[in-house]
Amino acid sequence: MPRTTASRRFPTLASAAVLTVAFWTASFLLNEVGDLIDGSARPLLLGLHAVAATVGILICVPLHLLLRHVRRAPWRLIAAVAGIVVAAILYRDFALFLRRVALNEVDPPWDWLWRLYIAVYWGIFFLAWTALHLALGYGQYGRFESERSRRLEALAHDAQLRALRYQIDPHFLFNTLNSMSALVITGRAAQAERMIGRVARYFETTLAIDPLQDVPLETELVLQRAYLEIEAVRSDGLSIRETVSADAAAALVPPLLLQPLVENAIKHGRSSTDGKSVVTIAAEICDRELRLTIENDKAPSARGRPGTGTGLRNTRERLERRYGAAASLRIVDGRSRFAVALRLPYSPGPAVVRAPQVRTIAGPEPLDILRSAAGSEG
Repeated sequence: MPRTTASRRFPTLASAAVLTVAFWTASFLLNEVGDLIDGSARPLLLGLHAVAATVGILICVPLHLLLRHVRRAPWRLIAAVAGIVVAAILYRDFALFLRRVALNEVDPPWDWLWRLYIAVYWGIFFLAWTALHLALGYGQYGRFESERSRRLEALAHDAQLRALRYQIDPHFLFNTLNSMSALVITGRAAQAERMIGRVARYFETTLAIDPLQDVPLETELVLQRAYLEIEAVRSDGLSIRETVSADAAAALVPPLLLQPLVENAIKHGRSSTDGKSVVTIAAEICDRELRLTIENDKAPSARGRPGTGTGLRNTRERLERRYGAAASLRIVDGRSRFAVALRLPYSPGPAVVRAPQVRTIAGPEPLDILRSAAGSEG
């Protein structure tokens, strides 16, 4: 299970180790370059510098642990200063001891001033290492928090998409239950029974769809034919005309994108005409965009814009959440036709077979088409 910010320590042990080794390796090389310039280079000094660099790395280990575990601002500053002072004194005493033993050097008469100078000299080294250590830690912490915020935003975005997607099913179910209720009230029990079975099979298929996994537009069209089968139980005047190009049929779209739009078109097309309604679904690819139009008949005497409620509102919000300004939903309300035009970025999917390109579907089709299409998607 990934650790939270509170349980993480920055910088990480691996990055701090790389920093420390690189820092003291650079110090060792600078000493060697200095010896080469002044002509004092010799194997003994090379060994002394290597030992001194190794001891410097070892002294940085407890300093790293101290800075890593003291994280409150005032105490961390105090710990850093105290750690630098102690580290500088320890390293000074070791360096002087090493030179006395290996080089037989004698401390000058002004011993205390010399020791203070050496302590300040090495204190600057440890101060530089501490500054790099803190900068590395804060940089890693910033990147971790940025990534954490990105993941939280992605989770919140997914949750919003799921919530909008799951509003479709209750809306569809509400309308379908009203239709079944009307069939029962009017004494058409056999038709109501067939409709219940078809609705059950329809939901069995739609519930298997991942609300965050895009599907080819052709799969959406198959779902709408199944929906037409349900609606055709109580009305023989429905027909759907599809004008969809092959590349548009293969385009990936959010699941159940068409459902509320076709539902809206069937409902208001039926109520606005003489009981017969033609719903036209057209799709094409233009300028790297998928352009979809769902159009239905409307009586010239109908007032206002039909269908500006839950279905269109949810669809518009889903597009905004998913694509931002790259997608749009536009309503075109004419004298005898009502249309909803969608525009969204084109994302090609696997090729699908469509024959013929323009088809007209009237009345119910076997729901086996829906079930086989969903199986091929899985």
